[in-house]
Amino acid sequence: MEPLFSEKQLQDMSKENIITLIQAMQVHQKKQETEIQLLKEKTKELEFMNALLSDRLALAQRKQFGSSSEKYAEGYEQMDLFNEAEQEADPNAAEPEMEEIHPKSYKRKKPTGKKEEDLSAFETTEVIKHKLEGNDRFCPECGTKYKVVTTITECYLKLANKKNLIRKIEMDPETLDWKCLSEDESEIPRDSLSAGEKQLMVISILWALAICSKKKLPVIIDTPLSRMDSLHRTALITTYFPNAGEQTIILSTDAEIDEGYYRLMKNNIGDEFTLNYDEVSKSTSIQKGYLIGAKS
Repeated sequence: MEPLFSEKQLQDMSKENIITLIQAMQVHQKKQETEIQLLKEKTKELEFMNALLSDRLALAQRKQFGSSSEKYAEGYEQMDLFNEAEQEADPNAAEPEMEEIHPKSYKRKKPTGKKEEDLSAFETTEVIKHKLEGNDRFCPECGTKYKVVTTITECYLKLANKKNLIRKIEMDPETLDWKCLSEDESEIPRDSLSAGEKQLMVISILWALAICSKKKLPVIIDTPLSRMDSLHRTALITTYFPNAGEQTIILSTDAEIDEGYYRLMKNNIGDEFTLNYDEVSKSTSIQKGYLIGAKS
């Protein structure tokens, strides 16, 4: 390290400058001593934290894996992983004789009587299938033949615009599960039907049940045209609504039944009302007439 001042500079300095220089050096030395003391204290603190964390890590490992019982013998030295066998092997030892082992095939024994024992606690259920024959195939009140499935197909074909897509609808008499068949009698997956076609299928089933039951019951339909295209909407308005029941109540929005569809329904409407909701009073008022030109 080079000196801050040369010998000539020191000789030329006055007594006052030397005193000032010594005082500045003393201040600098005290500052460095303070910094060294702080670093020593910081080092002790870090050593303490390191020891504390090491103890916590060892405690956590013992809790997770248990205390280790393995101890090395005195004078033991860890050998290299890849030459341990060579160092321990005896070069003069004889080669071992090869022995062929033929394991026997294992077959799991099937427990006997287990199935009967497991099913012994269950009640025996008998399934009886009954097929209607003779006069049982006819309604005792009206004398007509039961034909719900045929009626469902007829109702659907009256409403559907794709009449060649679904030619027949079959329903299981036990599970009431239904399926659609094409012209070649192959089943049409339900997933391939659109939302409107599925809704049309449900309406056809309800319409067929109403026809076959011969009951004069009112029918209430809420937002019936929301998923329908224009052709299906026209079919429902002109074919289904007038024949849905003895009394039919339709709850719709102005987006479903606009002015054009309203004119198609007008001749079959007995009465009409509009429900208006008031945001201020949080109440609904009833007005005479439909949404288009309703009278308060």
